[in-house]
Amino acid sequence: MDLSRKPEIRKRFSYGARIPDGGGWAVITRKGRGGRPKPNQDRAVIVSPFAISGEEEEKKEEEEEETSPDSYDDFLLGIFDGHDVGGERVAELVTTRLPETLARYILHLRGVGRENPAYTVEKDDISSALSSSFVELDGETPEVVGPDGGSTASVVYRRGDLIFFANTGDSTAFAALYDPSTTLSNVIFETRPHKLSDTEERRRVKKKGGEIWDPRESSLDREGVSARVVLYVERRGEEVRIAMTRSIGDYEMRRAGVIPDPDVDILDIREVGQLDRHLFVVAGSDGVFDFLDKEEIAYEIGKGLFEPEDHPILACERLLEKVRLKISGNYRDDATIAVR
Repeated sequence: MDLSRKPEIRKRFSYGARIPDGGGWAVITRKGRGGRPKPNQDRAVIVSPFAISGEEEEKKEEEEEETSPDSYDDFLLGIFDGHDVGGERVAELVTTRLPETLARYILHLRGVGRENPAYTVEKDDISSALSSSFVELDGETPEVVGPDGGSTASVVYRRGDLIFFANTGDSTAFAALYDPSTTLSNVIFETRPHKLSDTEERRRVKKKGGEIWDPRESSLDREGVSARVVLYVERRGEEVRIAMTRSIGDYEMRRAGVIPDPDVDILDIREVGQLDRHLFVVAGSDGVFDFLDKEEIAYEIGKGLFEPEDHPILACERLLEKVRLKISGNYRDDATIAVR
């Protein structure tokens, strides 16, 4: 479908898309409204293919073995939702530096392999590389962008037959299978958001001495407002409140138990029983997932990616329009979706 014939999309959204034979990718974002004046703090990145120099020859050799049809269509996809003053700068830092940082860690693993021929890169090594990348970028934020502001990071990395999901904060990523015979999509994996509603996350914050503001315990109870980690920052002369229990950046909030370390989960696509179904992944900020359930998102994205008369950008636009219609107040968060 020719997007040039859809000028209304260009006016309302920032987006990008590519649809090759058999699949594609798309990113769309819409700036929020209300609250203090600020830029769109959401960022996204898709690197497809995510080819790391020095690994191509090894992949050619492996392709001669029995593998799944799309086994080496490697990609890296991420959503980064900034918050607080300067949050967009943190999100921008992670967006621009994560691909090269992760590649450097993986190349280090390959270097170990060259020194020790018996060594092979295992999935735990890749999980560690993702975690180390998040923590390294977190450590850079005070010097590069300053002590204020933070960002979520929801990253999907496909490497051969494995899909790695690394998540820090309250953005969400999931994997789904589209069935062309029914035009329906089934979500087969979803990341865990890091919020105070999670018992383990809440316990860690309390153990570190972090203060928690819970609207259910406040006389200012407001429907739809989630609990917050609270810290008085003397340098700023004010309380800082954030909804997530993990983030990149938020330097001062480390004292309150907010950490950058991601959960890393692994999906082996050889075990999901694809048959004639098509696998795809979606990541989005809470400006989307707080208002739409994953099944509804999967249904629209599946149609957009795989039905010939549709387009993933149009599917993303439909989803953001549904978000808009569900919001009755003056405030609307930034909303971003990335699909592959």
